[in-house]
Amino acid sequence: MNSNIEAIKRSYQEAMTIAEISPWQFFKRDTVFAIEHPESKELYFVTVNGQDDELPGIIISKGYEAYLNGQAWLKEGDDKIKANALALYSLYYNDEPLEAKEEERLKLAEIQEPTAFGWPHFKDFTPEYLPWLPSDQDFKILEVLLRQIRLMLGKAQDKKGYFDLDYGYMVRKLVKGIWQEEFAQEVPEEHSKLSYMRPNNPEVISQLPLNNGAVFEAVLELSDLPFQYEEGARPIYPWIFIMVNGADGSLLDYRLTSREESFISVSQSLVETLNNAGYRPSVINTDNAFTRTLLSELCRDLDVVAQEEKLEYADKLIRLVKMRLNSGV
Repeated sequence: MNSNIEAIKRSYQEAMTIAEISPWQFFKRDTVFAIEHPESKELYFVTVNGQDDELPGIIISKGYEAYLNGQAWLKEGDDKIKANALALYSLYYNDEPLEAKEEERLKLAEIQEPTAFGWPHFKDFTPEYLPWLPSDQDFKILEVLLRQIRLMLGKAQDKKGYFDLDYGYMVRKLVKGIWQEEFAQEVPEEHSKLSYMRPNNPEVISQLPLNNGAVFEAVLELSDLPFQYEEGARPIYPWIFIMVNGADGSLLDYRLTSREESFISVSQSLVETLNNAGYRPSVINTDNAFTRTLLSELCRDLDVVAQEEKLEYADKLIRLVKMRLNSGV
């Protein structure tokens, strides 16, 4: 049998067994444990949802930072997930109509009836994309994780308080061919580290004259609505990058970009903007720490100050752009 098909079958069967365990009836919402993938060695953090009359299910976060962002997402809603730097999967149970792909996968798994909580629904919450059904390849990861998650949930059911730790968390990993649990210290709560992508030949731009009186304004924000660039493709929340002249509000640069491109393209866009202007401003103002951090390394190379300040033009302009994008104009 195709390995993807086998992985899908086992994942759905594990999902049915997890529903029988009903971990939301005994597992605390703020408790977390981790599974180390035996091949990639990535840590996947697991939390249980459904304790407060919410949809029952589990959330699987790739990496500790994704877990922290996932917790914030549960508190703040969908807007938080858009800017998350790492991936989440979810397995929820409800009576929502099944998509055709879900029906096909349930048939492969020989599942004909829902659980007592409804059908199992898997979702991929990759940041900056519309929530989507996992790919067939994703189930190769989920198959490994779900079996170990099910065993950990069963242990929590049998050993009350097993995961109630004052600090740290339990991680299940494969050691010399044997799955076992180990205690791990809690990782500090830190935000995404923005890797600086150096554009080509910044030295050429550094030779441009420095205009000590010039101020540019820059904003980088996510669109409020997803866009589908190709029919059948997964919709994405594009980043909007705008740079204006702080003297008169004239537009210097405007572009839409995905996160995969944004670190490089925003730096490259700044280089192109300076090249077109023919000089370097003394200051580039932005109204958020994210954009300042993204631009700061390149600005340091170019002897330009990147700082957070109230904007006169750029913030109004980006609101106008978002309104026009949202209206489909």
